[in-house]
Amino acid sequence: MKNLIIILIVIFGSFNLSAQEFKYGFVNADKILQEMPEIASANKELEAYIKPINDYINSKNIEYKKKLEEFTKSKESLSDFLKKEKENELNKLQADLRQFQLNAQKEIGQKKTELYQKAIIKLKKA
Repeated sequence: MKNLIIILIVIFGSFNLSAQEFKYGFVNADKILQEMPEIASANKELEAYIKPINDYINSKNIEYKKKLEEFTKSKESLSDFLKKEKENELNKLQADLRQFQLNAQKEIGQKKTELYQKAIIKLKKA
């Protein structure tokens, strides 16, 4: 009888241990990253890096628009040779601006990755 009671206690005791619930959770890494002070300082530094680039692009856009407007106004009075030269100049200016914008986007992406890297490493360790 003693053995039966001991066996029943062991069996019911083991059911209790295996009946524990597993708790699952998830971490929203993006939200945590945005709240980290390292990201706030990285964002400020990134904004300071981007501002002169945007200023340059804006000034080149204004320059292009002025030249296009001048060309449009004087197009009728220009010779065919000058017309082609001005069109080529405008096309080159526009192509250079597009290329600069593409290069700037690439550089900004690399800078952002570089600035965020420390915070991402810190988050992965936590």
